[in-house]
Amino acid sequence: MRLALLFCDTRGLRRGIASDDLPDQDEQAMEPVIAVLRRLGHQVEPMGLTFATLAELPPRLTGCDAVFNLCDGSGVDGTVGPGAPALLQQQGIPFTGCSADSYLMSIDKACARRVLATAGVPIPEGRAFASEEALDGYVPAWPVIV
Repeated sequence: MRLALLFCDTRGLRRGIASDDLPDQDEQAMEPVIAVLRRLGHQVEPMGLTFATLAELPPRLTGCDAVFNLCDGSGVDGTVGPGAPALLQQQGIPFTGCSADSYLMSIDKACARRVLATAGVPIPEGRAFASEEALDGYVPAWPVIV
């Protein structure tokens, strides 16, 4: 099977500060996944994506049987994140991972909590604050997870 392996190419992004030592996502970082897929007999074509290259993706996928989507991020952090599954869905291209709607819901903790609570899933007490100023005077019951 010919697979496209999508990942967010973060080499051009400035993330954190130098001492954070945040890894770039590039083809070298994807090598373990590529190696496993190839060992399983698949032909793998790695494709690093940025917002600038996202629109060029559909023609690059010609001849691929499926897409192994490893794109992550919020979309507002400089990575294509939910843009990859949204484009793939729009084009009717089969891919691994969740739908764009599920992706967007899962990266917004307040939204995910509302959806889960509405579905009857027990969730711990929690609050979302729109700004730092909204925290003024708020004293949480301990213990807390921030």
